[in-house]
Amino acid sequence: MRIQPRALALSISLALSACISQPPLIAPAEIDTALKSHDPQLDYSELAARLQHAHDLHGSRLKQAQTQLARLGSAIAHRMSHDLQGDLGHYTLSNGLIPLPILNAATLHALAIKKYDATQYAQTQQDLETLRGRTQARIDDLAQQRTNLDEEDRLGHYRLLTELIELSGDSRFERERSDLLANLEKQAQQAMQEGNFDQATALFNDLHSLQPDDAGIRISMYRARARNLEKTFWADISSNRVTDAFDLFMIAAHDKNFAALRPNLSKSGHDMIAFFVARGNAATQSGKLGDAYLSFHQERQMREMLEATPLHELPEEKSFIDKISEKLQAADHANTDGEALGLLLVMREFSSGNGASIKAQMHVLYEKIKQQAQHRISTVAFSSGQGDDNFGVAIAAQITESLFQTLPHDIRIVDNDQFHALLKSAGKQDDGQRPADYLIEGRLLEAHIDTTEEKGTKTMRVTTDTVTQTNPDYQTWLAMSSYERKKHPEPPATVDVDKQEEVTVNVNQVRKIGLMSASFRMVDAYSGRVVDTSTEVVKEDDADQGNEGVDIGKFRLPFKLPSLPSDTEIYDHLTRKLAQAIVHDLLDQLQDSDLRYAQAADHAASYGDPISASRYAAYAYVITHEKKKDSSSLANNLASYATEAASLTPLPPPAAVPIP
Repeated sequence: MRIQPRALALSISLALSACISQPPLIAPAEIDTALKSHDPQLDYSELAARLQHAHDLHGSRLKQAQTQLARLGSAIAHRMSHDLQGDLGHYTLSNGLIPLPILNAATLHALAIKKYDATQYAQTQQDLETLRGRTQARIDDLAQQRTNLDEEDRLGHYRLLTELIELSGDSRFERERSDLLANLEKQAQQAMQEGNFDQATALFNDLHSLQPDDAGIRISMYRARARNLEKTFWADISSNRVTDAFDLFMIAAHDKNFAALRPNLSKSGHDMIAFFVARGNAATQSGKLGDAYLSFHQERQMREMLEATPLHELPEEKSFIDKISEKLQAADHANTDGEALGLLLVMREFSSGNGASIKAQMHVLYEKIKQQAQHRISTVAFSSGQGDDNFGVAIAAQITESLFQTLPHDIRIVDNDQFHALLKSAGKQDDGQRPADYLIEGRLLEAHIDTTEEKGTKTMRVTTDTVTQTNPDYQTWLAMSSYERKKHPEPPATVDVDKQEEVTVNVNQVRKIGLMSASFRMVDAYSGRVVDTSTEVVKEDDADQGNEGVDIGKFRLPFKLPSLPSDTEIYDHLTRKLAQAIVHDLLDQLQDSDLRYAQAADHAASYGDPISASRYAAYAYVITHEKKKDSSSLANNLASYATEAASLTPLPPPAAVPIP
């Protein structure tokens, strides 16, 4: 049979037309649109349904549709897996693990991924199993730790159970933890009933650390602490360990949580205060004013901590203050000023009605004691072997000035002429007054200035003129072709340059070297004992250069003479330096007198001499107050020493206890 060419062409044309007229079932553009939509899963379902109902689809057209649908499914599966990982991150614990209940829920949620991409689903399941394995390993480790843990380690069991509950979600661990807390609270309550307050306190402390937000536990804990404090306090009192009892209370009172403890001490706290009041009153009646002051001072501190200020003045305190007032008159009569100041501090602490009178008396005593406490220093003009006493007078004056500037509160300066006048007056009166405590004297060993002068020349390369010359850049530019010159701007044809010349000038180098040395000593003004001695040497070196005047072209060098301080100025500088060096050597003996007096007071008290202790403590208190440092502890010590001294009958003369 012969096929006609026209018929064959027509058949091919019809076949091609049929193919062209059928578009793809799922176009790539549809997939791209679905990926950008807010609900790609819905689009996937619609496209999958379209593919399912396309019964006449076969061959490459079917494969193309399946490929496009798989591309959408893979993208959806990856997105779902990523979102699942993000959600798990919100539940990750501080140790990096994820609780099993969360992982189990995630496993169920991951089943939805399988519909879109089986491979991605398998990978997600594998990742979840890895996380589950880590969590389970930690659970097994915690269970093993519980097996090895002592049964009495309640806090340890609680912490392990808490982590097990977080990781496993097992209600069995929740019940065990609840039972542990219940048993712990039961033991604490039983200890309270049996009077084992220290044990109850420890148990309630454990409970509070485990359940810090439980108000009931917190109340019970502070109640147990209060009962334990009361029990220990009165046990110390019964054993005559009164200081231990007071210290125990004050340690508790300075705890940051004492405000919560205070309401539980409303009754017993008043009993504690009453004990110290009675103790102070008994000491007052026995004439032991030092013990009385200690008890009443402790009572006041306890009242402050318990916020239990009395409405009226206590008769026991009034009786004590009346005794102190009597002893104050005796101290004034005996001129024991340190004791008197200490007794006034006691009266100021306990008296409320005559504060102005006490303040006035304290001011007078304060100023008097300050005069006694400050070391009186007199500086004698240094002798000179060079026949010029001016240097010696200047050195003494500079030492005096430097001492006063360095130690304004530790010492008092006595002028040399004033010292001799006071010494003469004291010799006539023989009243025991010392015009000065220490004398500073010395001898000028050397004082001279050496002047040297050296003449020479100095050569300098200087600019004397400005000249105009051809610019090398311009010559280079001219040598270029016209085409190249168009590419570069034209440089200036000439440039101005500096003319350099060497100039030699005559110079004059002058140097002055000053030297001053002196030996000195500080001696006790009455005994003549040398307290400190040394030799100091100071030096000053000044130099300058002068030159002749030069005028060459543009260069000008003006004439200059060497500029040096005069000999008088140099000697003044040397004198000041020497005085400062001497004062620096004396600081160890004169500074920190408040600390020395405080040590001397403790030393005297340890020797059983409260009068000397009062005197030194008063000195330390006054100088510390003058230095604007905290003097509260010194005031308490002074009051204690003074009341001890007041207990002595009759008042003995002050003993000479050396300052250590």
